[in-house]
Amino acid sequence: DSRWVFTRKIIDGTSTMKARLVARGFQLPVMDDEVVYSPVARMVTLRMLLALAVENNFEIAQLDVKSAFLSSKLDEPVYMKPPDGLEKVPNGFVCKLMKSLYGLRQSPKCFNDFVDGKLTELRFRRSLIDPCLYFDRDVFILIWVDDFLLFSKSASKIEKVKRQLKHFFELKDFKSTNKIVFLGLEIEKKEGVIKISQGLLIEKILKHFNMTECNIKKVPVEPKIVLSKVDECDHRFPYRELVGSIMYVMLGTRPDLCYAISFFGRFQNGWNETHWIQLKNVLRYLKGTRSLGMVYRKSSSPMINVSAYVDADFASDPTDRKSVSGFLIRMNQNVICWSSKKQNMVALSSTEAEYVAMASCAMECLFVMQVLEEITPNFVFPVILYEDNQSCIKMVKTLETKRSKHVDVKYHFVRSLVDEGKFKVIYKSTDQQVADIFTKGLSVVKFERFRKDLNLFCTLV
Repeated sequence: DSRWVFTRKIIDGTSTMKARLVARGFQLPVMDDEVVYSPVARMVTLRMLLALAVENNFEIAQLDVKSAFLSSKLDEPVYMKPPDGLEKVPNGFVCKLMKSLYGLRQSPKCFNDFVDGKLTELRFRRSLIDPCLYFDRDVFILIWVDDFLLFSKSASKIEKVKRQLKHFFELKDFKSTNKIVFLGLEIEKKEGVIKISQGLLIEKILKHFNMTECNIKKVPVEPKIVLSKVDECDHRFPYRELVGSIMYVMLGTRPDLCYAISFFGRFQNGWNETHWIQLKNVLRYLKGTRSLGMVYRKSSSPMINVSAYVDADFASDPTDRKSVSGFLIRMNQNVICWSSKKQNMVALSSTEAEYVAMASCAMECLFVMQVLEEITPNFVFPVILYEDNQSCIKMVKTLETKRSKHVDVKYHFVRSLVDEGKFKVIYKSTDQQVADIFTKGLSVVKFERFRKDLNLFCTLV
């Protein structure tokens, strides 16, 4: 079946009516294991490229494919009822689709396969680690369905790739290279500095939830906050919608929101007015910090070093006594990845909780390492892990078995990475352990000090 979708868009200050023919989504899967999705780039990959861009003074360009899915052909016959308004079609006749129409299950994959084929024709290599990253000797291309971001030292090389892509796609070329809005991320660039922020998106969220005139909070989560789990959802309050809205901001540019989202996300299967009031405090915090963004600066070394800070808050959940893991990963001094997550197992000691957190951090570091090994010759080992628990460091370095014999074997791979020389674990005092901001609510003074260590600033300086 099919239908028309009518929209009104503002283009260059002029209101324009648009119509798009779409399939209505009643299509049944051909087989149970049919692959129909399109991969999208990971945010950490985008931030890695931005960190490389500031180190190498890359030019950055943005492209958007117009009516993207209609560029690709279907890989199997699909028939559709004619849309309303199509005349001279005899009763009982159907349309055979020639292109991957919007609304078909397989359209995203068909378009992604088409893009992959054309970039391969242009001699770009596809990353084995992130399938939405392509590169050759001079240009990197990051893909998010129909949005492309190009990076290169040479503006002429970028223009050459644009001309080549225009043979295959109808493109919208965003001319400005010093300020780009990509997936809601505002990317500002000048010599040796890049700032990424989401101020416009935050303003939309505040307006949507009627919080534009709210009072300001200094921290997103109060220290030692405790909320009880409830069995029912109070749908007077759009709790899940707000968690999801803030989560996108956190995933893009705001690691200071990471613990807040981890904490409030635990109550999405049951909440009441108390939970809602506490969650709105995150919006009050955002109101006062909406201009904050992550600032990347060029380092003094031509080499690329990776370091990570990892921490755990032992048995912090009073309901199940599970611990919280938190970590931060940097390329040189630029923050590229962060996480706050309640552990799946119940740790029997603070040392064990730190050990589990270190394993989670190491897994993400492996992803970063593998991408860097693909795209730059300047990456150097070892990755430095900063840990504030001496017993945990001893457990990694000495292969002690008494304390760790009951720990799941999957967490022990950190030891082999240390033995191979790929990782090095170094002690960092608790007062300097910035990952503490991902494991619990902190006082205003401590929170603001660690937030500064995350390179979150208001201006491009």
